[in-house]
Amino acid sequence: MKLFRWDIDKTYLDTEFESFSGLVRTATEKASDKKAIAGAIRLVKTLNQVEESSLVFISGSPRQMEKVLRQKFALDGIIVDEIVLKDSLGAIKKGRLRDVKQQVGYKLPALVESKLRFPEYKEEYLFGDNVEEDALIYICYSLILSQDISHFQLKKVMKKFGAYNRSFERLTNYIQRLHYSSKVKRIFIRLVDHHLGEKLSRLSPLISPIHDWFQAAVILWEDGVLTDQQCKDLWNDPRFHSEQQANLIQDLQIRGLIKIESAQKLLQWFGIEREWIPSSSLPLVELNGATLLTLLEELWSQ
Repeated sequence: MKLFRWDIDKTYLDTEFESFSGLVRTATEKASDKKAIAGAIRLVKTLNQVEESSLVFISGSPRQMEKVLRQKFALDGIIVDEIVLKDSLGAIKKGRLRDVKQQVGYKLPALVESKLRFPEYKEEYLFGDNVEEDALIYICYSLILSQDISHFQLKKVMKKFGAYNRSFERLTNYIQRLHYSSKVKRIFIRLVDHHLGEKLSRLSPLISPIHDWFQAAVILWEDGVLTDQQCKDLWNDPRFHSEQQANLIQDLQIRGLIKIESAQKLLQWFGIEREWIPSSSLPLVELNGATLLTLLEELWSQ
C-alpha cells in the first residue's frame, strides 16, 4: 500500500506568501480563483488511480482554509483522504506568534501524527518544494520511520530551527506510538526557481529535485508506481511539445535520477532520437542522524 503526501503552497497551489498582500489574497480567494501548479492536477489525478493508495495534503496554511481547499480539490477532480493544516489562529490567540511561521516545529510532528492514522501503508512518496525546508523536514521524517535518528539528534534539529520545546515533546509522544514497518521511498522537491542548490544536489538518491511534475511522473514510472499506459497518458500534455519533454527526460538521465535505459525506452516510444550524455556520478550520502547534523552545519548554516 502506498501513501502519497503533498505539501500545498508552491507544490500543488501557485500561492504567494512572500508579501502581506499575497498572504491576504491567498487567505481570502475563492476555490475557483486558486491556481494549481502546472502539471500538478494531471499527476495527482493519476496517483488517485494507483491501487491501494491514499492521498494526504499537509500544509502550514491555517485550518480555516480547509473548506475552500476541499472545494478546490473537488473542482480539480482530486480525491483527498486527509488534509492536515496548522492551527494558526489558536497560536495567535495564545500569543505564540513564532508558531505562525514555524515550519519544522509544526510540520514534522504533524507528519508523524498523520502517520498514526495510516499505519498499514508501507511505502510513502513525499512531494514538496524548495521555498522553505520541505527537504529537511521530509528527510527527518524518513529517518524517524527507519529509526536512523536518535532522540538527541532530533532535539538538536528542532532546536536549530527554532521549534518550541512543546513541539519536540509532541513529536516524541507521537514517535513512541509508531509501528516501524514503513519506509519513505522517494522525496520529490519542486525547484520553484529552477535552481539546483548544493543542499539538494548532496542529498541523492532519496531526494529527487525536479523542474516540472512531469519529471516526477517519469521517476514514478521507472519505480513501477505508474504503469506504461499512465506514463504515456501523462506524456500527452498540451503544455509541451515532444522535444521539450525529451529535454526534461534527458535532464533526469544526466543527473542520474533515472537510468539511461529508461530514458531511451521513453523516447523510443515517441520516435525521438537523441545523442546520449553519460549520467553524473555524484557521491551518495548515506543519510542518518549523524550525517544529517553534519549537513545542517555545512549547508543549512550558510
